[in-house]
Amino acid sequence: MTSAAAARLLLLLLSLAAVHGQHGRRVTYSHYDICAVKESTVNISCAYKLPSEDTIQRFFWFLSDDERHENLADIPQFSGRVTYGCSDQMCTLTIRNLTESDSTEFSLGFTTTNNALFYYGNPGVTLTVTDLQINVMSMPSDIYPCKMSCDVQCQLSSWQSYIWYRNGQKVHDKKTFYIQTLNPEYQYSCSVSGYEGSSPAVYSPRPPTLSQKSSLEISEGDQVTLMCHSDANPPATYSWSKGNQTLDHYQQELVVWSVQSDSVEYFCRAMNLLGESTSHIRINKKCSPTAENISIMNIVRLALVVFLFPPLLAVILWSRKKLSESCIEKPQPVVETSKAPEFQSRDDFGGSRGWISFPSSLSSR
Repeated sequence: MTSAAAARLLLLLLSLAAVHGQHGRRVTYSHYDICAVKESTVNISCAYKLPSEDTIQRFFWFLSDDERHENLADIPQFSGRVTYGCSDQMCTLTIRNLTESDSTEFSLGFTTTNNALFYYGNPGVTLTVTDLQINVMSMPSDIYPCKMSCDVQCQLSSWQSYIWYRNGQKVHDKKTFYIQTLNPEYQYSCSVSGYEGSSPAVYSPRPPTLSQKSSLEISEGDQVTLMCHSDANPPATYSWSKGNQTLDHYQQELVVWSVQSDSVEYFCRAMNLLGESTSHIRINKKCSPTAENISIMNIVRLALVVFLFPPLLAVILWSRKKLSESCIEKPQPVVETSKAPEFQSRDDFGGSRGWISFPSSLSSR
């Protein structure tokens, strides 16, 4: 008998074996190793047998390595996520919303009213909780299709089957999926029967986003840092090119140490096994005046002075002349006004006080 055949026989015997307790009491688990997907629900079941004189007082499940045999429902990690069911000498433990920390061994315990002793099946059931992951094994070519596999880190039960989705629609029911032509608009995910969730989706890189860390105004000789990011699963790898020249650089960040050209385009390509996408960014250098440019500017200034100075001077002189003319005073006409007769006292003429002199024409009357 080969080692593989012996291993299969041993596994079969273990799956059918009964674990004996005291005085003929025994517990037999349906499976001793169970593989379940994260966030799913698992049922762990067993059959028990007791002597006719025993009456079950209480059933519960506990962690096999817990020496206190604490009821699983009372442990905070499992509180609200576990339910028990026992009937017809069959017991079931249901755990919902599985997490990776639930990977451990579980056992059934019970007490009887006859002698109040504690019995349990040992070893118990080992539960392994794993994530679903899609492994993209090859990219498509003219001869071979793209090969993807829906993988878990443990052995699923024989009754469980795989399900593949394309943009949420079922398209395949095997562990391995082959795709001849990839569409950048498609996303693929996988699941297993009995599990409501699915694996993270895989898809080709989305058009990269390019950004420039340095100042927008770039002078000759400046250092410029470019960043490239693309949303992709599996994660993208990157390559760069300057115009038509491919650069030996494969990181998300590209440092241009000394800008020389007035304007140059840089291209970033994001790639994974499902496809690729490219975006570009243009670096514009701020113009710096050269000696030749300065000479030309001086000539232009001189030409402007020569051609514009005479007309400008004429305008200024004409404006000053008009302003001077408007400021000369015009002669004012003389207006004669009559004055009232002046009355003087005699004191002013040496006369006695109180006398007033009148014109002779008036005094002769």
